[in-house]
Amino acid sequence: MNYIHRLEDENAELQREVRNLRAGLEMIRDYALSSKFNGDLEDQMINKQDIVQRVDQALNPYFWE
Repeated sequence: MNYIHRLEDENAELQREVRNLRAGLEMIRDYALSSKFNGDLEDQMINKQDIVQRVDQALNPYFWE
């Protein structure tokens, strides 16, 4: 029985991680599609550091708790 509970807990934890990663990816997508990047070609450049920071947040489990 403990094995089943352990698997259920592991499954729940993995599902939370997937939801958090999806939320992080949606946040990055929304950022890239925001009105900030509409207009001339120069205005459409995305700051690499902004993306790296958002990916790091998405990968950090403590960010979502």
